[in-house]
Amino acid sequence: MQRARDEVSYTEDDLKGCLLKKRTEEEIAKDKKAWEKKLLAPRIFTAVMVIGIIALAIFAREVFVKHISSLVAFILSFCYVLQEYTRKKNVSLLTTEYYIEVVVLDFLEIETWYYPGIENNSISFYPIIGEDTTTGYESKFYLDRDEYYLAKENETIKLSVPDKSVDLFNHKGEEQC
Repeated sequence: MQRARDEVSYTEDDLKGCLLKKRTEEEIAKDKKAWEKKLLAPRIFTAVMVIGIIALAIFAREVFVKHISSLVAFILSFCYVLQEYTRKKNVSLLTTEYYIEVVVLDFLEIETWYYPGIENNSISFYPIIGEDTTTGYESKFYLDRDEYYLAKENETIKLSVPDKSVDLFNHKGEEQC
């Protein structure tokens, strides 16, 4: 894969060297369940923190503590809602119809691109060196932030191929692209 400014795209070699696979309904359900399981602990922790701070706000005797804990509860609730939104967005990526199965060989340094003329506005890219499990094609692939931090070396991961990129691949069922 290649990155140009703030976009990532497949190279001609990627299109020739990767095997595009189609997900079954069972695979989609299994992948959703596995993703939910990976994110369960952070979700529970955040929910417990929100409930604890709300309880502190309700049962605190001092006015100052009530105000501070109410503010913290509001901020944590906002973070929890944001976390749930991003989780649902990431889960929707798992439901894409096509994917490439890759073994993580190495993690590369995170790449950051800064938007010109806008201070403190950047986008980060999370590259790995991976190998297609079927063809043995080795290339640079980009993961999303959560996948990057949850993946381990020599682990097999499924890279969802967005619908707009599927047309680039000359796929015929599970034949080589």
